[in-house]
Formats: sequence, C-alpha cells, structure tokens
Amino acid sequence: MGLQPDYVDAWYDLGHVYKANHENDKSINAFQKYLDLNKGKDSLGQKKAEEELAGMGGAKDPKKDPKSDPKKDPPKAPKSGTPKKPVPNKK
Repeated sequence: MGLQPDYVDAWYDLGHVYKANHENDKSINAFQKYLDLNKGKDSLGQKKAEEELAGMGGAKDPKKDPKSDPKKDPPKAPKSGTPKKPVPNKK
C-alpha cells in the first residue's frame, strides 16, 4: 500500500524523512507536493515547508511567488561589445 496522494500531512513528514536521509531531490518534491495540496490552509506548515525548500535550494512555484516569475523580470541590456544583428539593405 502506498502513500495516499491527497494526504497532506504525510507529504510534509515524508519531506523531513527524505531530508534526514540526505535525499534532497526527493525531499524537495515531497515538500512541493505538500505546498501544492496545502494551498495555505496551514500557514505555519506552509512557512516551514517553504523554509525547508529554500534551505535545500528548492525553487518555489513561480505562480505562488511573483518575484521569481521570469515574465515580470525587466529585460536585460545587451553586454557591451556584443555585435548587433545586421539589418538587411532595402533596394
């Protein structure tokens, strides 16, 4: 018998078990699954899971953290010395 996919607390606990076993990729996935299922219902658990993810270098979901949304980042200026694309001549 496996883990019930919608049992929120089990995903949180599983994240800690994987972390203690130095299986960070699995731990990150478990904490992310917890956050996806929790959806802010347990704010303390949410905060702790986010801290665990940040400590392991796990990325937050960009939909939940607008600061990390690449669409909202300002465009970067080209590096100096970078050749520009040639414009075709019109004749």
